[in-house]
Amino acid sequence: MEWIILVLSIPVGVVAARLDVVLLWAISRVRYGKLSLSGHWAEWIPGSDGRQFSIGTIEYNVLRRRYNFDGTNYKNDGDPYCHWQTVTSYVDFEKLEFHYVFATKDVVSLQTTSYGHGVVQLVRRDGSLIPEDGYYIYATGANSAVCHSHTMLPIEMVAPNRNHNAAELLKTVFPSQSHVIE
Repeated sequence: MEWIILVLSIPVGVVAARLDVVLLWAISRVRYGKLSLSGHWAEWIPGSDGRQFSIGTIEYNVLRRRYNFDGTNYKNDGDPYCHWQTVTSYVDFEKLEFHYVFATKDVVSLQTTSYGHGVVQLVRRDGSLIPEDGYYIYATGANSAVCHSHTMLPIEMVAPNRNHNAAELLKTVFPSQSHVIE
């Protein structure tokens, strides 16, 4: 009899452990709308000197139960400067923000050169929460850091690979900034 109770309690325990996740998702969906983060995003970073553009992809990682925002920061001539990769992330529904911690890798050496924290501001449009703009801060050495704000625009396609020059793509996405792209 104890074996039957033990065997039946395992699936009940697993279902109960995941029920809170489903319940929180349902409450958030009703209260805030559909979360529409996934996709390709282009950023213009007006305060950055010589590296004012980035292209990234936000996608949900089912195994880690989080969104990843990975991409490439470009020099103003369209050549890639560094790649960033999400270390961890979460969505703050109360503040309508997507937070992520990232590691940057220099294109030349592919060594991790710094870590940072980014925030994407979310807005409600047509029953969905979508990215609008954001900011990030990253370490630049001992006891120093850089912080920049950026715009975000949805794009349909990204560069063929992360080491490809993206000048032409950036000019079509940001025509008002094409004079900055060399």
